[in-house]
Amino acid sequence: MRRFRFGSGFIIIAILALGIARSAPAQSLGPPATIIEAANREGQVVFYTPLNITDSQALLQRFERKYPFIKTELLRMSAEPLLNRILTEDRAGRSIVDVINNNVINALKRAKLLAPYRSPEQQAYPSAFTDPEGYWVSLNSNYYVLGYNSKLVSAKDAPVDWTDLLQPN
Repeated sequence: MRRFRFGSGFIIIAILALGIARSAPAQSLGPPATIIEAANREGQVVFYTPLNITDSQALLQRFERKYPFIKTELLRMSAEPLLNRILTEDRAGRSIVDVINNNVINALKRAKLLAPYRSPEQQAYPSAFTDPEGYWVSLNSNYYVLGYNSKLVSAKDAPVDWTDLLQPN
């Protein structure tokens, strides 16, 4: 089975994406010159993501401003169809994606379609937001919280945990 060959464009955009997403004050010095040279020879980065179009385009525009010699191509789909597309391309021997942003990334890791990469920016993330083997770093997180109508439920009767929602009035 053919495996993805993530080119230097993957490394550069991963560095950029992590640099944009993180909140730590320290900046890395950027990718090594050899990566920049290899990316220049490739000339293109293909980015697959379910991220909304506005944020995706802003990310790629910032990347192209920093690396004008590398053009970007965007494919935006929801998570499951995107996973199916990647797996189908791999089975057909036509893997063209360089960068993947998807919430089903572990399926690609299990299929051995990813190469590990530890960005210098990764140290800015808590360990719970990174793969210990270096296959992914979280770009965004969804938080689920309990809420209640304080006009109908008093603070003492408010749910404290998810299991509280299973209790009758």
